[in-house]
Amino acid sequence: MKRVSDDEANPSHGAASALEGADPGSSPSAIATSARGSITERELMCVQVGTDFLCSYIALPVSLVLLSQISSVQANSIHLLWSNFTIDFLFPIAVVVALALGGEYRSTHRRMQPSAFLEIRDLSFGVGAGCVLTLAVDALLHVTFHRTEANATQLVFAVIVTVVVITFGRIG
Repeated sequence: MKRVSDDEANPSHGAASALEGADPGSSPSAIATSARGSITERELMCVQVGTDFLCSYIALPVSLVLLSQISSVQANSIHLLWSNFTIDFLFPIAVVVALALGGEYRSTHRRMQPSAFLEIRDLSFGVGAGCVLTLAVDALLHVTFHRTEANATQLVFAVIVTVVVITFGRIG
């Protein structure tokens, strides 16, 4: 039989001691604990940023392929997929920057029981702002370096696909 020591019976840094001094409205993720198996706020934020970036990076070529199938415009054709992807490469970065500027990764923004479907409004606004940020930076690069401009239709369609992919990425 295993004997329980005083340290194990009365943990000084367990979940119960972390919750004792907490505000009633604060979320469990906002309470820093040093319990084994828990992650810090910074680690949680890095996971969320990484997940959102990966989802938006996956959503960009998916949206370009889908748009090439439903659009008859030459600029959206499948044989220009790589060219369009290299032109729109700033989109995933701009999405994460816009979500961060919108406060999506703040610990006070999190709910007690998060639901990706409840956060679609904020997510849609953040991804849309990322689209506008992409267009603005791309226009600046176009004027400065005579680079090919991004197609706004492709980016707007990418917003729709990205919101769906990030929502499912946050669920799973």
